[in-house]
Amino acid sequence: MNLGTKVEAVLTLRDIGREDSTRVGRGVIALSPLRFALGSGEFVIFIHGFKVSQAAAREAYARFRWWLDQFEVRAHVLELHWPGDRKWGPLAAFCYPGKVDTAEQCGALLAAWIADKPQARFTIVAHSLGCRLAVETIAALRRSGQLARVSALCLMAAAVPVAHIARRLLGPLPGENAPRWRILYSRGDEVLRWTFRPGQTAARDSLWAPAVGLYGQPMEHWTAAGDAWELFQEWGDYVLFYGHGSYWQGGPAALKAEARPFWERWLNPIQAPRRKSFGASAELIAAMLNGRGARRLPLRHLPPARTFPERILATLDY
Repeated sequence: MNLGTKVEAVLTLRDIGREDSTRVGRGVIALSPLRFALGSGEFVIFIHGFKVSQAAAREAYARFRWWLDQFEVRAHVLELHWPGDRKWGPLAAFCYPGKVDTAEQCGALLAAWIADKPQARFTIVAHSLGCRLAVETIAALRRSGQLARVSALCLMAAAVPVAHIARRLLGPLPGENAPRWRILYSRGDEVLRWTFRPGQTAARDSLWAPAVGLYGQPMEHWTAAGDAWELFQEWGDYVLFYGHGSYWQGGPAALKAEARPFWERWLNPIQAPRRKSFGASAELIAAMLNGRGARRLPLRHLPPARTFPERILATLDY
């Protein structure tokens, strides 16, 4: 199946001179094709999150490209990889505090690479700690007067402190016409709920501040510069809120046992899922890339997630 979302290049910010390749390199390097030269036009940059290997990121990107293809997106994709992981096995999760600084470094390097491409414009789609990389990129481009290089951003499950956005240290500023911001968040994100605050505190980046990707705050900042959407999917009689790993995957319903045979054929899909489980994240990003407004999603004001089980947060009568 020929995907409409064509991968123009696989790029990395990893130090390709090191065998473990989990440290920051000198800048953006093209892994494939080796003699890649970016021309003029519109490009979409995918940025993965924390504790994701290059192989895992490539699979996640491929899955998400398949979903975008279902919404007839025709985009020129640049897969970006950065050293947000450590090869420490089960202990890799404890390296998070050090990776906040890594995301900041990589943001500055990506900004320099973008600023050096005056004929191109970019849309950035980022996930988790990759969103910190993205907002640091925007901050660096703003300082260099090259903010116009980025036309839009979509931050999924953003591991960015709400306090940094509220204090205007990162994120949109009043009076800026570009870029457009789209925030996708979920109260069902247990990773951001329980581990983000201690991780950020240990990194000395923020003191017990919540993540943007949990409740979409500060809402007034996002709606002034774009929009924010809380994501969930219907599955039978249930509503499943997006978990931290749902965004690239097509939503939480895509991870249910009944859909697994389909997802195992993800890189070469031959049929649609037996139940409708199109990812809202893919739908919203497809609308952004196709230049259309987002189709209204069935969002509701629900009680706080702490009153519900972890996976199935509510049973609603639709």
